[in-house]
Formats: sequence, C-alpha cells, structure tokens
Amino acid sequence: MNAAASNVPSFTPAIIARPSPSKVRNSFVQSAQFSPDIDTRHQHMPLAPKRRRIRHLPPHISSSGDGWTLRAAGMIKAAMAPSSSWNKAGDAAAPENLSQSNTQERAMNRLQDRPVIVTGGGSGIGRGTCLRIAEEGARVTVADIRLGIAEETAELVRAAGGEAIAVECNVADEAQVAEMVSHTVSEFGNLWGLVANAGTAGWGWIHETDLADWQFVLDVNLTGPFLCSKHALPHMMAGGGGSIVMTSSIAGSVIGPGGSNASYATSKHGLIGLAKQIAVDYGSYHIRANAIQPSGVDGSNFGKHAAEDRERMKTPRAELPRGRGWLAIRRQGKLKEEYGATIAFLLSDDAGYITGSAVPVDGGFLAT
Repeated sequence: MNAAASNVPSFTPAIIARPSPSKVRNSFVQSAQFSPDIDTRHQHMPLAPKRRRIRHLPPHISSSGDGWTLRAAGMIKAAMAPSSSWNKAGDAAAPENLSQSNTQERAMNRLQDRPVIVTGGGSGIGRGTCLRIAEEGARVTVADIRLGIAEETAELVRAAGGEAIAVECNVADEAQVAEMVSHTVSEFGNLWGLVANAGTAGWGWIHETDLADWQFVLDVNLTGPFLCSKHALPHMMAGGGGSIVMTSSIAGSVIGPGGSNASYATSKHGLIGLAKQIAVDYGSYHIRANAIQPSGVDGSNFGKHAAEDRERMKTPRAELPRGRGWLAIRRQGKLKEEYGATIAFLLSDDAGYITGSAVPVDGGFLAT
C-alpha cells in the first residue's frame, strides 16, 4: 500500500479518480488558461475524467496502473463500475435495463403463485385485498362466513384473470378454520400468506354489556386470527417462510369520544400484540407478521356511521371536534388501491425487513 492510500482514514468519504491527465491534456489546459477569449476557453479543453464518489470507504485500498482499486469485499464491483452506472449524486444508479415497465411488471408479480388466505374476503377491505393480491400473482382463498359473497369475490378475481377459490368459514370455529387451511393447501400445494381480516363491531358501555356480546366480539376479532395463525403457521414453517397480516384498527391505538366500543377496541389492541408475538417467535422460520390500522372504510359491514362520515368529510377540518372524522386526508381510504395495496406490500418480499409492526393506513388520523 502506498503512502497516499495509507493516509486515507478507515471508513471515511473519499473520491476515487482515474489517473492524472496526460501531457497532451496538460498542454490543452495551459493554452486554455492563456486564451484571450474567456467564453471559448472550454473549447480548447478535452473532457475531464469523470469522478466517482464512494461513501464510507473501507480500509483496504491500493493504487494500480489504471487508477484506484478497492479491495474491500463487496465493494470492488461498485468501485470499478463504468461511469454510466453512477448518477450525478455519485451513488450507484439503477441497472441500465431497469425501465418503468420492468419496475411495474416486477411489482405486479411479486406474489406470483403464492397461496394466500384472506378471511372476511367477501366485502370491504377483504375484497379489495383479494383483488389486489390476485393482480400481483397470488393464488387466493376467499374465506367468509357468508359463502355467497365469498363466491362473488372469487368470481371477480377470476374475471380479471386471477386464480381464486371460495370457502365458507366462521373464524371463531376451530374446526372450520382447520378445514379452510387444509382445503387451501390441498388446492394450491402449500400456504404462503394469511390475511386475518374478518371482524365484527361491538358497541355499548361496559357496565351495560352482556358477557355474551363481549365474548362474541373477542371470539371473532381476536380468537379468530389466533386460530387462523395456529393452523397456518405449521404449513409456513414447512414451506420455508410466509407472511401474516392482521387487520387491526386505529382503535388499536387510541380511543375516540362518544359511544363506548370497549370490546372492539380491546380486540384490536390485542391483534397488534398477537402480530408482535408471532413476529418474535417465528422470525427464525422466515415468517413475518404485521398489522394494519385502517380508519373509516366505505363498503364494509361497519356501516353504522358511513353516511354521517361522508358528510363530515365535506366539513372543513378546523370546524370539527377532535374525534371521528378528524382526518388529515379528507376522504375514506380506497379498498383495493390503498388498503389492499398496503397488505400486498406487507405480504411481499419487498417488506422482507418489516415484522412486528402496526402500520397506520388512516388518512393521518393517528397523527392529529
């Protein structure tokens, strides 16, 4: 290692340049410096060698006859890449063959041939998710307690060129959940993804709530995702990995004013905890688990306040009291393009380093 290279501190920014200009270039430089016409001096000069910036330079550097060479593992290819593969900021640019169409094609195939179960797939976020993940290549099991609307969703998927089957399933019934998972594996060969989306609402003050009503909400919203995960995880472990997404709610983080929904809020808080526990326990099996936190949704079975919410969306935000309808983005979320797209991302390898997270998809509700 020469003296110049040895003076470069470890892991510090440095510029890797080609060798000094030739004598011919030096003569051009000198003639240009003394040119009386300042505006045309640049015409006397050949193009300067392009510099390439390498950030956080590793320690093992040496020089060679054709310029600096990086000898740190993993950096040689980047350091010696052609100038065309470096952008103006000096960072590695995208491969030359990476076009917008290629990027879109990759996004539309990132779940290719991966079997995914979506509970509550007959309507709302569930239906939007089925349509979106099918567009990205997933093989979809549309599960719903109402077989008719599950079949409607499956037909929509097939009409768009996707692959889907419909299954009737009450997620609070372990025998039905086990059959749903078994049928999926029988049809598609394995199981990659689970979207635990089926849910119900619960309203009423705690001191007025019957135990049966409380238990019903927890059975569907919390025990159901537990049972689905219980029966899906062994197949994911055997298959080398998978991804689970649970539909929680903004009620999994905050409690709004007005009528109490203690059972609902409790179940949605619990879903986030369940996702985190699965993420920690099964990460070594290459299985990830996350939750999303939607805000208001049109077209779902939570339609009690839908008409009121649509009117509130027309009211300037500054005139609204803190609470329902207090969204930074003054509209409801789009079922396929926003909720479904977020779930598709979390299912895919593009979210490979995201697990144990609760992701708000809420129009800014939790930020206000």
